[in-house]
Amino acid sequence: GEPVLGLEAAAASLITPDDVVLNLASGVYGKGFGYWAKRYSPHLLEIEVPYNEAIDPQAVADMLKAHPEITVVSVCHHDTPSGTINPIDAIGALVSAHGGYLIVDAVSSFGGMKTHPEDCKADIY
Repeated sequence: GEPVLGLEAAAASLITPDDVVLNLASGVYGKGFGYWAKRYSPHLLEIEVPYNEAIDPQAVADMLKAHPEITVVSVCHHDTPSGTINPIDAIGALVSAHGGYLIVDAVSSFGGMKTHPEDCKADIY
């Protein structure tokens, strides 16, 4: 099947109605994950940047501090249409320290870039 089947399954498997999800949107695939997250939890927060920019880890740190109730964070490592590459290792360290779960869409990066689930502390990769 199409890779998006696995990504939507990740949302369906992990996110509950009680979760507060922080979606990091720096491109169409990152933004799209927010739509799936919203199906499973009404509590969706987003950091959205222009689709030619990467997510700033400091913005993630600030959001986690402002919203300690965040339980799940989702990020697309390489958002193919825009070419955006997010610093998932730094983001993952923040999410891990916060005690949340991290979902990483690495569909277009895992096979061709130096990235690994353990490096970014991903729970679903």
